[in-house]
Amino acid sequence: MLSKILALVFSFCVYLYTPLSQAIDNNITGIWVTKTAIPYLVEHTKEHPFGAPVTHDKHKLLKRLLTLKWQLKQDKDGLITGTNQWISYDENNQKVIEGSESFIGAYQQGHIILTEFADNSAHVTFDMNLQENQLIGIAYNFTGPKMIAFPFTLIRDTPHKNNP
Repeated sequence: MLSKILALVFSFCVYLYTPLSQAIDNNITGIWVTKTAIPYLVEHTKEHPFGAPVTHDKHKLLKRLLTLKWQLKQDKDGLITGTNQWISYDENNQKVIEGSESFIGAYQQGHIILTEFADNSAHVTFDMNLQENQLIGIAYNFTGPKMIAFPFTLIRDTPHKNNP
């Protein structure tokens, strides 16, 4: 009898820590930030010509640094809404541009996709995995008007009830 109770308790504990139970629990709801500025590549534009020049084939690119702060809300079905506040810096750590973008996305078994609403700037897609209070992934834009790509890691800035 005791072995059945222990097996039941163990199974329940495993269930509580599975990605599916975390999705139901809104485990990515909260504020997420980059610890330090992260490097990224972006197409050169006349509006924002700052950054370290990088040439690839005939394309003019810039290497810059970026900080991110996300506020996310996930519902019981794994659907996500949120905002992305970002600041871009040149190679001398001087602020170049900043902005705020809204995005939507989805969460399933530790995998998250977020996409920004289309506007006149880069339409960035964030593809990531949740790993112990970190969102680790790659951001990219494969359609105009501005190409962009970078790896990133965000950490939870506000504790969640199930992930202190």
